[in-house]
Amino acid sequence: KGYYPVDPCFKNDKELSKDGVDASVAIERNEELAKTGNYMTTIKGSAEKDNASYLYQISETKIRLNKNMKLSWSVYAADEGGKKTFITLLCDDGSMIEAKSGVMKTNEWTDCSVYVGDKSVAGKQIVGIAIGYAGEAGDFNAYYDDIILEDGNEQLNAVNITVNKDGKTWTDSGKTFELIDADGEHMTDFSAVKDGTY
Repeated sequence: KGYYPVDPCFKNDKELSKDGVDASVAIERNEELAKTGNYMTTIKGSAEKDNASYLYQISETKIRLNKNMKLSWSVYAADEGGKKTFITLLCDDGSMIEAKSGVMKTNEWTDCSVYVGDKSVAGKQIVGIAIGYAGEAGDFNAYYDDIILEDGNEQLNAVNITVNKDGKTWTDSGKTFELIDADGEHMTDFSAVKDGTY
């Protein structure tokens, strides 16, 4: 098993792209606000238009993407715009894996995690970690801490039992379901599962 804490040491850090955004990304020392330790990574700036975007590589890495690999991180949105920030994994083939928090509150730390090692990306190498923004015009400010990649053996996803499939309501309250596709791979996109396959 691999456990890969991503040290945002700003090794070969660089701005990757920007469209209508003036922003900065930096390591900030703040013992009172940092989630773990004394330091955190901050992204803040201003979007001058709607559909603005910004991406900044915080660190160069060399981590192989394995099946069922999990990315976890903590984010603190200091304002509403901070909720529109995200992490991106940069792969050796030029592709990118964007990771966003599903639910993020302002002015408190939110712990996030997502499985990133599905069959379409397994075997690629992560060559960089980036933090970005995408959203409408306005200011944004967020802090990131505890960015970790780790190998996993299995992936379980909770399903909202109020969902109707085949015109019937689920009655298996309190149970966990694991969805496997025809190739034996764990599924994360529930919308891709057709009626009649549960």
